[in-house]
Amino acid sequence: MAKTVRPRTAMFIRRFFDRTTYAIQYFDSHRGVYWYSPGWLETGTQPGKEYFDRIMKEYVEKYGADNAEYLVQTHKDWLKEYQWAAYIDWGFANADAEKAYTKRCADVLGWKYDELNGDPTLMQRLLDGDCFFIPGGRRCVSGPHRGWTS
Repeated sequence: MAKTVRPRTAMFIRRFFDRTTYAIQYFDSHRGVYWYSPGWLETGTQPGKEYFDRIMKEYVEKYGADNAEYLVQTHKDWLKEYQWAAYIDWGFANADAEKAYTKRCADVLGWKYDELNGDPTLMQRLLDGDCFFIPGGRRCVSGPHRGWTS
């Protein structure tokens, strides 16, 4: 069975940012942030008009029009907890197009838009081995025992 690699960080999203006071203050002052970054945008799963159009089409084919409408609306309902679409800028060549896409998503969803610079040093630490491996068939559970479970 394949192993899973997980960064050594308490919050998954924090691996993209440095450990400065600014990053901590941002997390504390911006509740309800939905993160957009190049990797996640490539999956096509970030909420926005294109995403909802695509899943509506898929759901209609699988479940029929009435059920599809209900499922998409249910999906949109939990997004009401979010207030921000924040783009993590790594300085890649296509960043302008991705920022524009994220802004359009924020507009469609009625959210505020923000962008932050990613901190490549934390990603480099992950590549340098500052991570741990979860054996196949096991899962990682956070808490005081910090161990593996089956």
